[in-house]
Amino acid sequence: MKKIILFSFVLLMASSCVKLEEINIKDAKIENVSIKTMANIGLDLVLTIENANKKNIIIDDFELDIWLGETYLGLIESTGKTTLPPQFNGNFAIPLQVSITNLAALTAIGNNFDSMLDKFEVTGFVKVKAGTFTKKHKVTKTTIKNLLRSL
Repeated sequence: MKKIILFSFVLLMASSCVKLEEINIKDAKIENVSIKTMANIGLDLVLTIENANKKNIIIDDFELDIWLGETYLGLIESTGKTTLPPQFNGNFAIPLQVSITNLAALTAIGNNFDSMLDKFEVTGFVKVKAGTFTKKHKVTKTTIKNLLRSL
């Protein structure tokens, strides 16, 4: 009986080991911008993705501080868990909430939200799950496009 329990435990542990393949992000753009208040913006970060993984990848949580040079602008947060299906190829939208604490910085954004991906830098974390595997990716000051390339 002890051997069966030990064998079952070893199988369970082996099955929970997940080797993640690299996710290829070909393009990123911002869509569905909704300005709720002057300091509260909802938007979708739409990524063109090639995902070779055979398991769901869940973007569990993230918080990124936004910077323009040395000026702190606010915070980008996930609005909930987002699941990337296995072996997915195509456009994938991640709903985001942007809270601007420096209202003068709104003039830096203007109407061109896609320029945020190149101009603004972020720091913080992104937490991802695949099976029972969880990884919290620490983000040091980098542009949003460079962050997407590094994930």
